[in-house]
Amino acid sequence: MKAKPLYILLFLMAVALRLFLHYRTELIPGINGGYYLVQSRCLLEKGELGFPDFPLYFYLLAFITKAGMLLTNLPLEIVSMQVVKIVDAIAFPLSIVPLYWLLRHKNLSLWQQALIVSSVLFSFSGIMMLGDFQKNGFAIPFLLAFVYFGGEYLRKQKNSDLIKMLSCFGLIALTHFGALAFAMTYLIIGLLIHQGWSSIWKAGLVFLAVLSLVFWFDGSRAVRLLTFVTELFSRPVLFHSGPPELLLYAYVYALLYYGYRILRKQNQTETNSKIFQITLVLIALLAFPLISSDYARRLNMMLIVPIAILLPYLLANTDNIFQKRLSLGVLLVTLIPTLGSLPMKQASIDEAAFEDLMSLRDEIELPENTLIIARHGLEWWANWSFHTKVGNSRAIQDQLHEQYEQILFLEEQQKDAPRTHHPPMPPFEILKPGSGRLVEQQSTKYFKLSRWILD
Repeated sequence: MKAKPLYILLFLMAVALRLFLHYRTELIPGINGGYYLVQSRCLLEKGELGFPDFPLYFYLLAFITKAGMLLTNLPLEIVSMQVVKIVDAIAFPLSIVPLYWLLRHKNLSLWQQALIVSSVLFSFSGIMMLGDFQKNGFAIPFLLAFVYFGGEYLRKQKNSDLIKMLSCFGLIALTHFGALAFAMTYLIIGLLIHQGWSSIWKAGLVFLAVLSLVFWFDGSRAVRLLTFVTELFSRPVLFHSGPPELLLYAYVYALLYYGYRILRKQNQTETNSKIFQITLVLIALLAFPLISSDYARRLNMMLIVPIAILLPYLLANTDNIFQKRLSLGVLLVTLIPTLGSLPMKQASIDEAAFEDLMSLRDEIELPENTLIIARHGLEWWANWSFHTKVGNSRAIQDQLHEQYEQILFLEEQQKDAPRTHHPPMPPFEILKPGSGRLVEQQSTKYFKLSRWILD
């Protein structure tokens, strides 16, 4: 088999797997699955996002949804559900394109290329992005292309490669906060390694530009970017991790060790060596064992990008015995966590509970002046069902009564509600305000709707 048919086959297999995970439920998998439906609908109905965020992915969903409505004459709710599923199934596997660019001239066998591609497309990270972190998955192909064109610019010094690299950076900047932080860090490390400390002012300009852009889209994320150091080491992942994380860290540190050994033998002034250095530093930062577990889980999902850059160097600069051992290690670290993650990709409520939720729509008077409080994950489906403003436990404040005509609490009936979701989906959360009282307004098989009244 030639390279291109192999890549196409792997792409189709990845899309098929993701379509299967999406269409085994009528809803969108993941605790945040409904979020993408809500944001897309807000753009189509109001011309703006319902919640501050980076907009590119939502505009894409809204555009395709509108086109689908015009072509099929079906209502927004039906078309949007299918669009979100299909786009999410295809977007992340498009990483195959920059992966092909990255690997085609690395003197790797077809088996080795297939192994590296599979370690990305069928990774635990890729599966966990499905439904929950769609913007992140959408940004990964741009990240890989950004790294590729950055390397090409270092090698050839062509302005066309620089323009392509910056274009990818711009698309990332419009898509996802975490991917933007990743690309910014990669760019800053690259500047410092390639040009030395004399380029520190350029690194500062990059950071200020990114900070300004983040503030433009979402002020809370800009504050988080400035203050994240205060929380970065609060709950070190080294002491708050389980077997899957420990397996990943053991694998990553082994790659770093062998990567460092190869780097010591190289001419440090060569372009390939500089790219290698950038990659190793970035992996070391992302996999630092004392990072807070909350941040570490997000950062770990991004490791597939620098590892995909590192693996060709390791495979091309080691003997056959090591290559076989490394290939087996990559295969195990890809397959074991991925197979374990497949049952986790469920919607945050099941179809029966969703139908029950829809039956409560008539109980919502003045939806445009109503706020519904629900546990995280359920709030998106409440918004999708009721067309109201929504919030979770972090939104509970007495001042809300000055902003809304009525505030309702949506609670799951623990005795009857089906527990179809698996960790890390949240357990039933009892949401109670600190003052006033809740007056039950309506109760169904799966839910209870109560009005919050201040005494």
